[in-house]
Amino acid sequence: ERELNEDWGFLRGEMFYNKELTLPLILELNDPLLYLEKLYIGVYIDDDFINYISSGADSNKNWSFLPERGFYKKLITEQFIKDSYNRLSILAEFIGHRCDEAIIVHLEKHH
Repeated sequence: ERELNEDWGFLRGEMFYNKELTLPLILELNDPLLYLEKLYIGVYIDDDFINYISSGADSNKNWSFLPERGFYKKLITEQFIKDSYNRLSILAEFIGHRCDEAIIVHLEKHH
């Protein structure tokens, strides 16, 4: 049996959990990911980084996904960003559905 892919754990955070998946909601992650890719390659996502990015000039973006599984305690690399974008494009296939445990477990098992 395939191991669960825990990188989908961010869907259990306040940004997505039990919300209807819409394109605008999914795209809310696009801008922050682009920003991380431009400025923070090589940075480790920990409490210090989350406090820094949430309180500084970057506080206007929604960083609520950073403490969630799939992002927290990860090193920001080009591959990490690419994998994150890939997850968003898979998530887009579920637009119109509620982001509930059934969908999250499906994604963890099969993607």
